[in-house]
Amino acid sequence: MDTPNDNKLRYLLDRCLSGQETAEERAELDGYFESKQSQELLDAKILDAFYQEKKLVDIAPEKQEQILQAIYALEQIDRPIRKINYWKWAGVAALFLFILMPFLIDKTTITKHEWTLTDTASKHETQQKIVEGPAHSEDLLPAQEEAVLEMADGTRIALANLAAGKTFEREGVTMERSIDGSLVLRFLSDLKGNQRFANHIHTIRTPRGGTYKVVLSDGTIVHLNADSKLSFPTTFTADERRVTFEGEAYFDVAKDKKRQFIVVSGSGKQQQELRVYGTAFNLSAYPEEESVRTTLIEGSVKVKSVYAGVELFLKPNEEALLGTGGLTKDVADLDATLAWKNNVFYFADEPIEKVMSQISRWYDVDILYQGPVPTDKFWGQISRNKKLPELLEIVERMSKLKFDIRGKEVYILD
Repeated sequence: MDTPNDNKLRYLLDRCLSGQETAEERAELDGYFESKQSQELLDAKILDAFYQEKKLVDIAPEKQEQILQAIYALEQIDRPIRKINYWKWAGVAALFLFILMPFLIDKTTITKHEWTLTDTASKHETQQKIVEGPAHSEDLLPAQEEAVLEMADGTRIALANLAAGKTFEREGVTMERSIDGSLVLRFLSDLKGNQRFANHIHTIRTPRGGTYKVVLSDGTIVHLNADSKLSFPTTFTADERRVTFEGEAYFDVAKDKKRQFIVVSGSGKQQQELRVYGTAFNLSAYPEEESVRTTLIEGSVKVKSVYAGVELFLKPNEEALLGTGGLTKDVADLDATLAWKNNVFYFADEPIEKVMSQISRWYDVDILYQGPVPTDKFWGQISRNKKLPELLEIVERMSKLKFDIRGKEVYILD
């Protein structure tokens, strides 16, 4: 068996000791423990873990208990009886604690930013936050609940500034910011005498460094990830509920047997039409990505390539990819797909360029490479609540990368 690299070994230990591993991952880790070629690396990692000068006082008692239970659970697996090297697993436990240290520190308190908003502002201006002087690295916080509602008449509303529980109406849309911070929309149910609003399209945008939850008039809930936009009409028609989308979002579609919920996303050869009646799915459709990814959580959906006219149906735990190779279907990794919604960065053999793309959107920073883009793959799970310098420090420890933060630019050093 080949010797594993450092990051993959850490990943396998994390998965197995947290009880989230697949049968293949457990077999792979067992193989490394039984392989003479891997013994030197494993011993080095175990010794390294024991000699780390890190205190465990920041780990809450309940977290310590969870870790111990995960270790004890290793011996409860139904498999052939064999002699257990307890000293080896004790070392693994120490390494596991060392790996978890960055993830178990108290969460950072999040503050709000204001937005520059005017009725006559350009699209570019609506994406700019008010900044007094250059940004300092310690100020680069994770994404917060921020979004702008762009009405059809050009009005722009900073949703984070709306008072909770207050309602107002404009362009045939009644808006209310609920106590939990989400925006609840109610459209005109009767457009007689109000035909000037019938074909009006409104858009909710989250910036880089912003997320938001929207409840549409039919009860559909949309969780918007950073740098996303959702466009919808003043009122849905009698036979369908059609929206357009760009970015990433989790849709929990309200059931309506008479009206399909249709999401149009992508462009050109990567434009797709997604049809559902009532279901839950994750949709990733960033323009800069190689493909549009639709992951079904529950229910059923039909995905159609607008360019090629090809269609396919998804069952729960399946995903559709629409890219240069056409429309294909595969088994989904729900842990990875829903990590952003669960406030976690989840990287499993992920190219560095994609890792940094996620970080760029989440912290609203630009990534600059001083040399060629590294070809290394990255393994790890990190809380999204951390400030940017804290997160990059963890990435440095788990990879060969070195970073330099200059204002709102992050340089990857050659």
